Amino acid sequence: MKSSSRFFPVEIISAEARDNYFEDSYSLKPNNSADVTVEISLTHLHPITESKQSQVLLVHDVFQTHWQFDDSPYESLTNQLLAAGYSVWLMDWRSHGSSKKNKDASSNYIMQMAEFDVPSVVKFINEQRPHPIHLIGVGYGAQLALQSIRFSLPVYRYYCVDAKSIRAKKRYWIPGVKFLKQLKLIGKTWIKGPGTELEHSAFFKHELKRHGFFSYFTQKEAKPALEALKQSANRIYWLPTSSSGVALARRHLKQRARINRVSKTQLANELFKLVEQERLG
Repeated sequence: MKSSSRFFPVEIISAEARDNYFEDSYSLKPNNSADVTVEISLTHLHPITESKQSQVLLVHDVFQTHWQFDDSPYESLTNQLLAAGYSVWLMDWRSHGSSKKNKDASSNYIMQMAEFDVPSVVKFINEQRPHPIHLIGVGYGAQLALQSIRFSLPVYRYYCVDAKSIRAKKRYWIPGVKFLKQLKLIGKTWIKGPGTELEHSAFFKHELKRHGFFSYFTQKEAKPALEALKQSANRIYWLPTSSSGVALARRHLKQRARINRVSKTQLANELFKLVEQERLG
């Protein structure tokens, strides 16, 4: 089945009615990056009676799919949002979960997805329902969201759980540290991690390249990404579950960082509370 979008082809994969909400699954085909085979799966959950003029986009971590938000510590978040009347969207990274495998898996790294995939997803959501979008990202999904800020997306607030660093990590400047990481990737194409998905080694090779000593000057995306982050400081909530996560937020935005340190067991409740708080102004 086809769906309407004036931006790019979209296919409706399924449309089902649950007990108290509807579930629609889409496949977006933006055709805006070098790999034209990229398709992005987007699941839309919306209550039968929507009472909120706001919506939430959930972006999973590395090695994961959108099903991450059905597991601890997030399992109650979607239910809380739906019960409160929010429209909820769940994105699968390219070649993850329900997203079809694209031809060039070596292009599946953060900056490619931040420049091409997240903007396409947000554009489609905003076209379907022009209500404020709250974006919640976890781990590398949070970094993906932060990297996408420089593309001026119509996102109202960002909530970053244990975000990975945009700034170059100084520990990789120590002689030998980065080399040892690179050594572990030699001869490997796919990397197995803690989740259900394999990641292409190019994902981690590109991350290591970003953390080189001269990366701030040699990588064209580094400076504009950090500048956009500073300009959007008041739109970003950092939700670290450790002291190192607090330090990372401070390193990016210093005293302007809006930090809510939270225990993992309270993540779902804290995220819901923050979304409600921001919606009410």
